[in-house]
Amino acid sequence: MVIYMKRIMTKLVLDSANLKTSSKKICIIGSEFNSHIVQKIIDSCSKKLFELGIKKKDLKIFIVPGALEIPWLLNQLIKKKKFSGYICIGCIIKGDTYHFEIVSNCSAFQISSITANNSFPVINSVLTCYTQAQARKRALTQGEFSATALIKLLNLEF
Repeated sequence: MVIYMKRIMTKLVLDSANLKTSSKKICIIGSEFNSHIVQKIIDSCSKKLFELGIKKKDLKIFIVPGALEIPWLLNQLIKKKKFSGYICIGCIIKGDTYHFEIVSNCSAFQISSITANNSFPVINSVLTCYTQAQARKRALTQGEFSATALIKLLNLEF
């Protein structure tokens, strides 16, 4: 017996005229470490969220010490169910030790685990870069990308 499955694809296109953002409450969790990069991402992310229809009163930004603290706060906030979606923003830049790999892997794994075990969309925008130059370059687009990705997920109908 041969079973044929029809593949259904949903294209996530932002049509600003049809976005449902009026009742959405968004949470950004940022880290203090490498704040010169993180703040640029938070600023561009916030700006894009406002352009997409999120009201200032519906955006809350929390700042934690570093990337390893982001999953802890994310987990606590998801339990409270106050927000429609979350954006995690941080920047880990490789130094001379193995610490970069530990922090990068642990934060990514924990954020992914929390996301997989809950019904709220989470965008992981914790940059993991080898150099400051790389981080600065990625910071130019990461904020807008994060905001757009979250709004697409929040508008997905299935």
